Amino acid sequence: MALLTLNFIKYQATGNDFILVDRISDPVPIEQVRSNAERLCDRHFGIGADQILVVSPHAELDAAIEFINADGSSAEMCGNGLRAIGLHLRNRSGSGRSGFSVETARGRQRIEASGDGFRVQMGTPEVSTADEKLEIEDTVWSFTRASIGNPHAVLFSDAVDSVPLEKIGPRIERHPTFPHGTNVEFMERISEQHFKMRVWERGAGVTLSCGSGACASAAVAILRGRASSPLKIDVPGGELQLEWQGPREPIFLSGRTELVFEGTTTLL
Repeated sequence: MALLTLNFIKYQATGNDFILVDRISDPVPIEQVRSNAERLCDRHFGIGADQILVVSPHAELDAAIEFINADGSSAEMCGNGLRAIGLHLRNRSGSGRSGFSVETARGRQRIEASGDGFRVQMGTPEVSTADEKLEIEDTVWSFTRASIGNPHAVLFSDAVDSVPLEKIGPRIERHPTFPHGTNVEFMERISEQHFKMRVWERGAGVTLSCGSGACASAAVAILRGRASSPLKIDVPGGELQLEWQGPREPIFLSGRTELVFEGTTTLL
């Protein structure tokens, strides 16, 4: 079987890094990209990334988007990925456009240039009305379920840096109470409009940032009376801004993003 050349661009958005595959320019088979995802995202033997962003043609919008996790599984939504896609589409258009509409598994999303980054309308958060508890290795953890088109378990901590995320994250992600797995966010309150977050992403592990996780966490914090909008969330990779007016309203995510490098590799 002949090897297929893959053209790619690597982007990062507050430390969440992505391999972007532009099928508008180069219609590589998407299933071949998926089957190579683990190798491509490997930080020692591949390009290295948290996720692959696949940008395909769309009959009505600027692009159709698919998010592929580092383990080859699909993600329904990725806020930081959408911000990276906004920069890519602006660079690609060559016209200085400031706004783009794309199709995702969650539906149509709007991406707008904002300052030195991009602002994404992430849809309406869904937050459980009741907190739940999990017991892991004799420790009881209280969490809140939330969805931004993908599942999240949001937990609060007085010191997120001391949370054994590498140990607890995968246990929560794969707990039977989450039949499809879940993203896991730990939030520390600094002030009413300033929080700190660490995240374990479903299918990727510990990452420096998670846009949908920040949205889910902000919505939980606001509904639980711990925060008010606009909200700044510090993540290991930088700073994210969230705006939300409450139930039945869309939540907005903003932050910096940049092109890291371009290259070619092979698909097996």
